[in-house]
Amino acid sequence: MIPEHCLVYIINSSNHIGSASKAVFPPDVAHLKEKIEEIKPDVILACGRVAQKGMRAVGIPHIIAPHPAWRNLTKEHRQKVKGLIGGKSGS
Repeated sequence: MIPEHCLVYIINSSNHIGSASKAVFPPDVAHLKEKIEEIKPDVILACGRVAQKGMRAVGIPHIIAPHPAWRNLTKEHRQKVKGLIGGKSGS
């Protein structure tokens, strides 16, 4: 679980919005830098390859995880991600 005192922000690696669920846009480094500067997060969790690519381009330390919409997310993947963000594994 994420501790109650933590604020969670969710941003996309691009500010473009697709018209279909399969729409994928390349990471927008300027957008990411702007949001990171605005929010000043203590921890960044990059979900999916596009987000990971964007965070590498920005050059800021981050935790990587599969995108939550990934259809083949296994119990092992869920446990690994929960462990990375401090949650209990096993569910």
